[in-house]
Amino acid sequence: MSHAVPIAIVMAGILIAGAVYFSNKGNPTANPNQNPENTDIGQNASVKTAEIAINPVSQKDYIRGNPDAKVVIVEYSDTECPFCKQFHGTMKNLTGKLAKDGTIAWVYRHFPIVKLHPKAPKEAEALLCAGKIAGNSGFWDYADRLYAITPSNNGLDPAQLPAIAKDVGLDETAFNACLSSGEMAPTVDLDYQDGIRAGGTGTPFSVFVASQPFDKKSVEEFLAKNIQQYRFPPDLFGISNDSKRVSVSGSMPIEFMEGLIGVLAR
Repeated sequence: MSHAVPIAIVMAGILIAGAVYFSNKGNPTANPNQNPENTDIGQNASVKTAEIAINPVSQKDYIRGNPDAKVVIVEYSDTECPFCKQFHGTMKNLTGKLAKDGTIAWVYRHFPIVKLHPKAPKEAEALLCAGKIAGNSGFWDYADRLYAITPSNNGLDPAQLPAIAKDVGLDETAFNACLSSGEMAPTVDLDYQDGIRAGGTGTPFSVFVASQPFDKKSVEEFLAKNIQQYRFPPDLFGISNDSKRVSVSGSMPIEFMEGLIGVLAR
């Protein structure tokens, strides 16, 4: 029993580090820092500093919570990524707890990994068609239902896309016309390119945007502690040069998310 917690922590780190589907540049790859024998993780870890430039959150985005929240989490996601499915549940839990008081807001952007999930781009278009027809609530209702039923890994039957529209009360004729037209494909690509510029290489990829510059040392100390505890590869994280954004790759546990939010929202 005395070994149960350390082993669980190491395994959590390995699984989360593996929860990054790499982009069209190649297939998923193993990271040498996933090795639990590497006891230097944490002590000698260095989190990269970069610009982490993203398109500003605007009325064109679909958002849960107040866009003026203390921390806005911009997620770049692939509807067929199993770790995105897992992370979607985590984010619903977080916004349910922390969005009402203006602590956080959640923005969803599209990052379909075509080589792994060729069905994902059309599913992203379906989410946007739902938003076009029924606004912010329609978008999120559709997204929640899709993530609830998809088996992931390119397993969702395309026939389910109009069925989901019906389930969430959308105008089926308008939805089918939008989806078949391909009119939302350019928006999906714009989100994808935005994620690439921000440093995303896989999904889920999130950028935490603080309303005020944060204390960089406190963020570095928090990340170093978690890198050591969970055996995270340090390159899963980035801190912006202006101390306003933190990038996070992978489906992180809710305890990590709450801790990082707490540091950024001070």
